[in-house]
Amino acid sequence: LAVSGTELEVTVKGEARPLGQAAEIALFRIFQEAVNYVVRHAEAKSAALRLTFEEDGFMGDVEDDGRGFDREAAAESSPTQGVGFHSMTERAELLGATLDIESEPGKGITVRVRLPAEHTSQEEKVDGGNPAAAG
Repeated sequence: LAVSGTELEVTVKGEARPLGQAAEIALFRIFQEAVNYVVRHAEAKSAALRLTFEEDGFMGDVEDDGRGFDREAAAESSPTQGVGFHSMTERAELLGATLDIESEPGKGITVRVRLPAEHTSQEEKVDGGNPAAAG
């Protein structure tokens, strides 16, 4: 984030544990897109990436102190506006996670994803989820 001049604080709470390869990749892509938004559009001085491992699942968010925006007005002004947000939402839905995007003009943005424990896996699913195919 040095190129944009935005300082990023990363915090991990709870005991980090594997969430399963598919979940980890999708979450990485969601957070990557959220941080890309901060760099490209937010004009933020600082941002935070918080990862929280809880008994009942995983929660993570990206929050910045940038310019924020009005989502409804942005969607009306350009049909391609928010493609990254749409991609994040699709990835979350495929995981069984929820994704919330909160923003107001002048108040930054928060992208929050919550993945319930039942959608995390410490064992990778092989061959369509058939454990017998693993070997």
